[in-house]
Amino acid sequence: MVLIRYKNTLGTFIFCYIITSWMYSQNNYLDSLKYRLEEDSIKIFKLKKYLPILIFDSRNSIISSAPTNIIGLRAGILLNEKDILGVGGYWIYLPFKLVTNNDLYELKVYYFTLFYQKSIWNRRFHKVDLIGEVGLGRFKVHKIWNNEIQFVKQGNFRPLGLSIAYTLKPLKWLGIQGMLGYRWMLQKEFYDTFSGPFYSIGIWFSVKDFIRFIKYNCIAKRKYKKEIKNHLY
Repeated sequence: MVLIRYKNTLGTFIFCYIITSWMYSQNNYLDSLKYRLEEDSIKIFKLKKYLPILIFDSRNSIISSAPTNIIGLRAGILLNEKDILGVGGYWIYLPFKLVTNNDLYELKVYYFTLFYQKSIWNRRFHKVDLIGEVGLGRFKVHKIWNNEIQFVKQGNFRPLGLSIAYTLKPLKWLGIQGMLGYRWMLQKEFYDTFSGPFYSIGIWFSVKDFIRFIKYNCIAKRKYKKEIKNHLY
């Protein structure tokens, strides 16, 4: 009886040792996979000090009580994924402007700005930026008379602008952005014509965050789950 009990105890010990070793190796393997996923996520979401950025800018503006659309393009450098320093180019075209005595005028405005966009509040779903800009521009005014275009005046001006932008981000890479600001056009003639408030609302899309989303959720995380599934089954 003693010998039988000894054999059973030895077999149970060996069985428990095998199960324990197997479970330990499984845990080590899963921990290794988890560690690799964490390493990949650190590389993917690593803060970039400098990134090029391109922004399409469309602003609705009031010029002497005449609504008009300002189309622009801003290019710059994203600093520490927060602030932006860059240049912008804008174009205003108001083909028919009704003034006194029922005269029609054609107005063209071009200007470039140096701008700085400061992030003053940034959370997971919300972002607020303050934007200041200064630049140089040129305007041309023609009068439409008897279906003919007659030159009236042209000149330079210095644009100044200050605005605040709010971004709602239901996704880290996609959201809605609204902007409200005021633009001063410093020139001797037609001062009231160019200065005034402006607003903008449109789609906000971050290429940087979208690429990170694809790399982490569609590549790294999917690879991690696939390796776990293959190992267990």
